[in-house]
Amino acid sequence: MPTRIDLEQRRSEVIEAAFRLLAAEGITGLSLRKVAAESGLNIGSVRHYFDDHRNLLVAAVTEVGDRMGKRLTEPFST
Repeated sequence: MPTRIDLEQRRSEVIEAAFRLLAAEGITGLSLRKVAAESGLNIGSVRHYFDDHRNLLVAAVTEVGDRMGKRLTEPFST
C-alpha cells in the first residue's frame, strides 16, 4: 500500500527550504528548481504546492512574518 503523504507537512517542508535559501542567497537566489533541490523533491512536486516563483516567495515571506510576530508576542524569558 502506498505511503500517505501529509500535504500540509510537505508544503511546510517546501516553505522551510525556501526560507533557508532566502537566508543564504537572498531573493535573487530563490528559484523553484533550487527549492526543489534543497527540499529533496522534484520540481513537479514543488509546483504541486506553488504554481510559480511569486507564490512560493509570498508563502516564505508570510512564514517569516508569522514567526516574527509569534516571537514578539511571547513573554521574555529571564
